[in-house]
Amino acid sequence: MKSEPILANTELEIYAGASLPGDRNGETRYFGASVFWRALTSQWRMLGSRINIDLGPYAEPLRLFLIDAAPFPLEMV
Repeated sequence: MKSEPILANTELEIYAGASLPGDRNGETRYFGASVFWRALTSQWRMLGSRINIDLGPYAEPLRLFLIDAAPFPLEMV
């Protein structure tokens, strides 16, 4: 509520994380990364079919970040 979105329409709003108030960018980055990791490691059903999310070459760098063994992958935004 304290920030303006960089893009908004009737369906979504996108915010630049670095411009959000407070010093919580590290926490926000970790939370977002963990959501993608959970999606990667789960099987999803859509319209009766099973689908998997594939992060390709980003899966291992993301895993290492989440276990605090590497910094956030520079190639991911």
